[in-house]
Amino acid sequence: MTDLAFDALLCDLDGVIRFYDGDEVTRLERATGLAPGTTTEIAFAPERDLPLLLGRITRAQWAASIAEALATHVPAPQAADLHRLVAPVLGEGGTAAP
Repeated sequence: MTDLAFDALLCDLDGVIRFYDGDEVTRLERATGLAPGTTTEIAFAPERDLPLLLGRITRAQWAASIAEALATHVPAPQAADLHRLVAPVLGEGGTAAP
């Protein structure tokens, strides 16, 4: 045991750690009758997210798979609206951690 004030140091060298404002996604989820958090749960389900993390699919393919999964929960127009919001928010968006 050392006298350090911490046990580990986490460094984000390429902006992987991000913070997302999910208010608009939550608003749209509620408007379409989805429980808040459903879209994020779908987006980051291991069978959907892991291929992206491993580089087996592109971000566009990942986003399309989210839209496809959402379409099983809400009518296609609402799924398309959620997809348009989620793709930038969960994909390329967010604010890199300082």
